[in-house]
Amino acid sequence: MRDFISEIKKINTDGLIYKFSEISIEMFKKNQYMRKVERPVIRYGRNQKLIVQLSAWDIPNIAFLSVKESNDYRHADKVSSVGQLVDLYREYDNEHSATESIKNAADGVFRVVLGMTAEQFQYQNLWWIYEKFNRDYYILLAGKNFEHRSKIDTNAAVKEVFGCSVDDYIAILLMIFWLCSQHPDPLSAPESLYCRKENTILTTENITKFIGYYSCDYKELREDSLGKQLLYSKPFIKTQRYGVYLAVSMYLVSMMVGNGLYWLVRDYYFKQGTQKFVNAFGLLFEDYIKDLAMNYCEPTEWSVLSTGSKKGADFLFDFGVLQILVESKSSLLKLDVKQQVPNLKSVKTFFDHTISEAYAQLNSSYEQLNGKVDVPVIKIIRKLQVQVGHPAVENWGFR
Repeated sequence: MRDFISEIKKINTDGLIYKFSEISIEMFKKNQYMRKVERPVIRYGRNQKLIVQLSAWDIPNIAFLSVKESNDYRHADKVSSVGQLVDLYREYDNEHSATESIKNAADGVFRVVLGMTAEQFQYQNLWWIYEKFNRDYYILLAGKNFEHRSKIDTNAAVKEVFGCSVDDYIAILLMIFWLCSQHPDPLSAPESLYCRKENTILTTENITKFIGYYSCDYKELREDSLGKQLLYSKPFIKTQRYGVYLAVSMYLVSMMVGNGLYWLVRDYYFKQGTQKFVNAFGLLFEDYIKDLAMNYCEPTEWSVLSTGSKKGADFLFDFGVLQILVESKSSLLKLDVKQQVPNLKSVKTFFDHTISEAYAQLNSSYEQLNGKVDVPVIKIIRKLQVQVGHPAVENWGFR
């Protein structure tokens, strides 16, 4: 009896990654996070077609399992079509789903759902990518009069890693995003396509260096403790046989656009063995909230709450008919949580050390207001993450 793992062992890995990357590009352009895939079957002696569902978050896992179980040199005479393989993957995914975790979660069902949706929502609403990129750029560079901006040097981090300015980094990032929207192998594009003038940053050398930074090879992917989640920070795979860099999924490349600048600076300081960036970015985010308040609220409508002997909320917004207490919390929801079968121990740690603490601080400030106001008071924890029918295809050969 055929199963998913036995089938992918027959298929060359680079060809499989290429094919599903192509599908991800088609889905991305149509803003689809689910796709109906046709699976040919013979029923009662007649050729028929069944429909199976392929989700955008299935594709990275399919690529990971192929790297884990196969290699670039496998190619049986007879292999499954895309539809057949997706159907087998659905069975595999059901067997390895969070069903048992939900059954045993008791009152922790929400925590299971948190992990599942933390991955799925990145694919379902792509607006967060633009929002995240714009906010990080504004906080790290563009916003004026940020009190704590001098605590970290974004330009120095980008310069040391890539040898260029932040604006040049962004130009390369967006060009690679466009190239990947055309083809799973962005480096196959001729330089004349994007290098239109002399002294431009958009050269093959720079684009190759950039993609190499955000890439992993088969060995690294197989051995890394993050498993599939490594592809969220390294969305390109260097193939074994030909040494070609393939984008695993267009969605992962778009997530690189949303998170890239932030993670680059964070990793720069992390590799120095310091918490400097984590501490500074939390303060910068408070500067960002102040900036928003100054631009969108009257001076009498908001205030920064002073730090007393007992920790409280960060901000109070008073709009007359209601008041809002805001606790801004820099926190990290670990990657092993943001998947279809989340690590519930990591979820528990997140709630115990982040949400519970923030809630206690909000209640502390609320108790100080109790009796002084006769309007509704809304408590908000603003968490900032400091850590997103197809015809059957028989040809799995790499092109």
